Amino acid sequence: MMAQNPKHRIQPGRTMPREAPLVGRDGREDKCAAGSGDKFRRAFLRVGYGSTAKRRVCFRSDMLTLDHLTVIAPNLDEGVRHVRACLDLDVPFGQRHVGMGSCNHLLQLGGSIYLEIVALDPDADPRETARWFGLNDPKKVRREWDAGQRLRGWVARVDRMDEVLGGREAVFGRKVALPAADPSFDFAIPEDGSLPLDGAVPSLIDRRGKARSMANIADLGARLKTFSLEHPDADAISIRLKEIGLDPMLTIRQGPEFRYRAHVETPAGLKELS
Repeated sequence: MMAQNPKHRIQPGRTMPREAPLVGRDGREDKCAAGSGDKFRRAFLRVGYGSTAKRRVCFRSDMLTLDHLTVIAPNLDEGVRHVRACLDLDVPFGQRHVGMGSCNHLLQLGGSIYLEIVALDPDADPRETARWFGLNDPKKVRREWDAGQRLRGWVARVDRMDEVLGGREAVFGRKVALPAADPSFDFAIPEDGSLPLDGAVPSLIDRRGKARSMANIADLGARLKTFSLEHPDADAISIRLKEIGLDPMLTIRQGPEFRYRAHVETPAGLKELS
């Protein structure tokens, strides 16, 4: 296991050198700050008012909290077998997502955090609108799965979805109330259904002030210990994620390729899921 570099640990509340005043919705200067210009800063900090826009909105450091990890599989059978091989646990079926054309298996990871194995529901009606988690592109899901990218993303819980999405729909997507028939939460989904920035940043969920019930999620004794992202541009991603105040459990490490890793304590000992 690679040693964690303290400079890559996300520390909410830290700021970067300023290049221009950042203003909030009230027109006042925000104390959040931006770093040097690159695609991550532009994606996170530019408001979509055109290239000459000067108004930008910063994230507050308490906005995003780890909600759950996602194994995105070509089908549920392969997803369950992969998690079994990694954790030595058989994750039971969770639910079907009516209107999203997907289904999952669920596993508690301690506290309010859980693991979701998600895939297309073979019995669902075909849809033209965007599914979540990149499931609209099964060929891409298959390519990434075969390349070993299986713990493919994560979901961050927010309490003020509209505030977080303000000017950033191009990155995180638009707010969708789910389930459509009787909404109980909001989920941000890019127009094409892809993962935000191809998974380098989390998908967003707003549970409307109510905690996710763990009663229907299996507790097999698994507990999340560490969660990390390896990436060739670790420094750049770490700087940008500090600016938007993500959960400090996530660490960023330099690596030859994009890959999430989770270390999970299980009844059989410490295991790695990736």
